[in-house]
Amino acid sequence: MYVMSRCRCRAAQVLVPIAAGSEPVEATVPIDVLRRAGAHVTIAATGGLLVHAMYGVKIGADATVADCADASYDLVALPGGIPGAANLGDCAALESIVRRHALKGRLYAAICAAPPLALARWGLLNGLKATAHPAFVDEFPAEVAAVDANVVVDGKVVTARGPAMAMEFALALVEQLYGKDKVDQIAKPMLVRYEPGYTFKELNPIQWQCNGTPKVLIPLANANEEMEVITIIDALRRANAAVVVASAEDGVEIVARHNTRIVADVLLDAAADQQFDLIIVPGGMPGAKTLAGQEGDDGHVHGVPAGGRRRVREQGARRREPDHEQGPRDGHGVRGGRRGEADGERGGAGGGGRLALRLSRVP
Repeated sequence: MYVMSRCRCRAAQVLVPIAAGSEPVEATVPIDVLRRAGAHVTIAATGGLLVHAMYGVKIGADATVADCADASYDLVALPGGIPGAANLGDCAALESIVRRHALKGRLYAAICAAPPLALARWGLLNGLKATAHPAFVDEFPAEVAAVDANVVVDGKVVTARGPAMAMEFALALVEQLYGKDKVDQIAKPMLVRYEPGYTFKELNPIQWQCNGTPKVLIPLANANEEMEVITIIDALRRANAAVVVASAEDGVEIVARHNTRIVADVLLDAAADQQFDLIIVPGGMPGAKTLAGQEGDDGHVHGVPAGGRRRVREQGARRREPDHEQGPRDGHGVRGGRRGEADGERGGAGGGGRLALRLSRVP
């Protein structure tokens, strides 16, 4: 393949355009994975550089689509989302870039609603096999052969169904650019099993109950893992949880581990006096270490790395409630119903007002 032969020994140049209403998982996972593979990824906005994606996620773009008009890319990959995919399809500057890119025989891709609402609309899927989110498959014109598959590669075009396939989509793009060896190299540390047919099993079922709408805190620091951050926010907000994304840095903008810029809702000290049903701290080094290493005058740790097998849960308004009765350990050493506490206290002087957490360690 033309693209593969050019990119195996250098950094592939990749354009990921995003628009208002883009699906954040479908944008962030390919960006993260492609950068892990060594690609130089430009996140380009159809409008202003601060993009309001779906579910209240705010992403800082590197450039505008118009800024990228004269650049050359090895891959252009479009995320879906509503109305994000339609907004991409409406962008004349992006259409011009992708048309010129396709005429050069280079790789282009789309996921979810973007295959029918952008690529097919521009006539760039005519005569090809493609897939899309089931809700949008009927939007394909007769010239496109719709395929019932998670990811479809036909010539220089890669299409995928939706956010649950974002990782598979991203690895397919890496394979097209760099080959299967590169996929194996980056998939292993991400704990990805890149083969069809496997299933997931819930090993440690824990049920937490709260009254009304769950309120969730997600603290962030620079170099947190963007895939973990965005996937958690996306899933919880889809479930109608009230998610507060709080920056532990001096400003609300976070530069994640693979240089995706995520804009938090508030600074962490602004959330310190609020009560939460659940606190989730994403991983990624050194971001998780930054959050875990903060300690206030009260001696409480100000966070916990996601990879540390610790679970955190707030216990109530400024007072400790009794732990749930601890059930027997399962085969994985986890007790059901184990809870921790978030005190809602601020850290000591010079600590930036970090939220103090009491942690319940899972052995």
